[in-house]
Amino acid sequence: FFVAAVALLDGPYAGGAFGFAGGVLLSLNSPGVEGFSSLSLGLFGILFGLFGAYYLRNILFSALAGGLVCVAVESFFRYIFHDLVIYGMGLPQAMGLFGRQLLLSLPAGALAYALVFLIHRRFTEETT
Repeated sequence: FFVAAVALLDGPYAGGAFGFAGGVLLSLNSPGVEGFSSLSLGLFGILFGLFGAYYLRNILFSALAGGLVCVAVESFFRYIFHDLVIYGMGLPQAMGLFGRQLLLSLPAGALAYALVFLIHRRFTEETT
């Protein structure tokens, strides 16, 4: 959600840079594939920044929708390549896990957008 907020407010280059940096920090302590988080979050920051620049307004719901798409894609791939293969998890269990993850991350996403919006407003010139 932080990467979505940065990409929406500051554009695709800043979104990609913050996504890549956040992915590097995630992969430092992750047992997963090295570099996958940095690649996926960097690519998400660039693509969502480009999409947001042309089609979305700089509001909270746009940033939350972008974060939701990122979480949904990540959860889908985690289910297909990890939970289903290793644990044999059924689809209802995976949907429940996704719902709980989404329920817990939406308030944090709103807080991240508010923080990024305040920083963006503080350091951006007003043009009239």
